[in-house]
Amino acid sequence: MDIAYREVRDRVARARPDLPDDIQRINIQKHSGAGIPVAFYGITWDERIQDPQETIQKQLVRAVERIDGVGTVNLWGEEDREIRIELNRALAEAANLNIFQIAQKLSKSSFNLASGEIRDPQGRYVIRSLATYQDVKELENVVVGAKDLRLRDIADIVYERPESERIDRFNGKPSMVMFILKESQANTVEVCDKIRAAVEAAGASPALSGFKIEPFFMQGDAIRFSLRQVVDNGMQGGVLALFVLLFFLRRLRLTLIIAGSIPLSIFLALPFMYFAGQSVNLISLLGLMICIGLVVDNSVVVAENIERYRSRGVGRYAAALHGAGEVALPITLATLTTMVVFAPAALLSSGPTQFFMIRMVTPVCVSLLASLFVALVLVPMTSAIAFGEVIKAPRSRILRAVLAVDRGWKRILGRIYDATLGRFGDLYARLLRVALRRRFDVAFASVLALAATVAVPMQKVPFSQGEDMGARNFWVYYSMPGDTTLEEARDFFREVERVLAEHRAEFNMAGQYIGFDSNFAQVQVFFEKERPDEAPSPRSARRSTT
Repeated sequence: MDIAYREVRDRVARARPDLPDDIQRINIQKHSGAGIPVAFYGITWDERIQDPQETIQKQLVRAVERIDGVGTVNLWGEEDREIRIELNRALAEAANLNIFQIAQKLSKSSFNLASGEIRDPQGRYVIRSLATYQDVKELENVVVGAKDLRLRDIADIVYERPESERIDRFNGKPSMVMFILKESQANTVEVCDKIRAAVEAAGASPALSGFKIEPFFMQGDAIRFSLRQVVDNGMQGGVLALFVLLFFLRRLRLTLIIAGSIPLSIFLALPFMYFAGQSVNLISLLGLMICIGLVVDNSVVVAENIERYRSRGVGRYAAALHGAGEVALPITLATLTTMVVFAPAALLSSGPTQFFMIRMVTPVCVSLLASLFVALVLVPMTSAIAFGEVIKAPRSRILRAVLAVDRGWKRILGRIYDATLGRFGDLYARLLRVALRRRFDVAFASVLALAATVAVPMQKVPFSQGEDMGARNFWVYYSMPGDTTLEEARDFFREVERVLAEHRAEFNMAGQYIGFDSNFAQVQVFFEKERPDEAPSPRSARRSTT
């Protein structure tokens, strides 16, 4: 990117002599993923407030711009003020002037030019000639004709915002959107916290008493939410895995060893991501969430095989050695097979898809390799240490009581297992014996089921270009007739606002946004989340969908 930036700057410098003389400045900017806004705010106000844009700019935008780490603050829906010179043609012709002569005189009286340099023993000083207008009065007093004819004598100079060609309204009030970009090296979460504090402080000031400022996207909150999701899912998955393993294995120490392999395998991916120059972001967190259910498989197989040797009376070190060595090749092949499935996703053609897939696939593949290391090295080592010799006849009453409790809960879990999944195991054994005796019938039925699946259901499954992702809103787009004016569009959408307000409670609406001009319009309606104890009636659900 730096090389491309220098090349573009060099080409522009070469072409500068051929460009028109009235071009004063050429901006070259570099953009990256850090240029995505980190915060969006919706601003509404009472229609009786005069010049709301100026108040927002002074009281809100400037307060946010002063925050350390904020790069740019922009407003959507704001028209910048402009100087408009409304020439009186009759007076100009009477003074023997035309618009081209006036424009030439104005350009000559406003300039910013390099005027040489001064050298002395102290250094070199660059001289610039500056002649710019500081206010409207200076522009009015510019001499444009003979006998001290000034611009104000033949024209009206107006400094105001242009007439808006588009109207944006949120919940029946004029609206504007403020979005903020951070500096490239700033921390997103910290910047978002500072922005929220500054906006709350500015909103509490009397100058913004008639304004309502609401955030509808904060990237820092999204990052925190993703981190909480990963931590919560990891804890929930670990707890569920703990209970499932305890139910099947009925060995507490063995279960704890297997459960400990989950966070260890995932955390071993972080050093690799650090040295690879990757960061923990939403995509890599998604990859870590996928790993939670994959990294435990190898440890389960190894630990269970070691326990099987121990139950036969083999010593703990020999059981760890033979149990892990016996299944080392199968679990290695299974792990590599899973990695081979994920790895091609990172070999897509260059572009945004490859960028995101690499960030997701990297933690998955590294965590799988880490789980293989944990299963083949750490699990046998901890099993040899944790699985001590069984005390057959303890003399201590406390130890006998502990062993009795241990046998009791194992016996209870064993009975539950025999009454539930044990019966499925017996049923599976009988089905397997039947399938082995009638191999041709099973193979024919499988091929027939596959053919039926390909012929019927796969042809009926609809393909969608996009899903609503569970969002509770809808959009309506309008194309206006060619002769529609902005005033006519305003009257029409005021009626739309009235209709939506009448049905707001019926459909549990949270709000609506309407943006329109004389040619095109967009209406978006948001719905509140339903309470768990309420279910929409079929009539209401049908209307909402329509």
